[in-house]
Amino acid sequence: MVKVQNHIATREPLPSFLQGLLPESLVDLSWTAESEGVRELAWWPEENADGELAAGMRWGAELLTVDAERQVVVVTHEIVPLSAEEISAMADALRPGLTASNNAQYEAAIAALTADYPAAEIATWERQRAEAVAWGADHAAATPWIDIAAAARGLERDEYLARTLDKVTAFASVSAYLTGRRQGIDDQLRAASSAEQLAAVLIDYTLPGA
Repeated sequence: MVKVQNHIATREPLPSFLQGLLPESLVDLSWTAESEGVRELAWWPEENADGELAAGMRWGAELLTVDAERQVVVVTHEIVPLSAEEISAMADALRPGLTASNNAQYEAAIAALTADYPAAEIATWERQRAEAVAWGADHAAATPWIDIAAAARGLERDEYLARTLDKVTAFASVSAYLTGRRQGIDDQLRAASSAEQLAAVLIDYTLPGA
């Protein structure tokens, strides 16, 4: 409820002795005792008439307009451009959440590459990679771990090594793409100087051709 006096609306609290009354009892207080000092006052309901706020703008001073015909106070606000400091502050407030989202999506994409393998096997990958790379450079290189694994799996040593080398190369390529993608998105987030620029940054880890 907004106070109205002489067709001018102001925000003043409703006196305690009027609190609890129905709104229709407050639109005309001529019925009150003269000693209460509110006969020429009224408290009318308010109606917000603000439209949409455009990008780069904010609400400014409140404007109260008396609509005598409907006995309501129409509330609007001035629309003012954000200052450079406000734009920067908004971007600074949004950036940490987007950075966290970017990192989380990157980690999820990397984790998906190894989702079908048990942790104990993943722990052997560096040994497998080293032996496969050495074999790729020199087929006479010793590969003791892979020799045992190939025999247990029922594969020829060279076939096992070739498969391992292919996987090593493919994994390195995909992980390099995802890592570069994360770094590129992070660069964009750091460079963005407004909320609009941050919103335009696409956080997506879909692999090419997927």
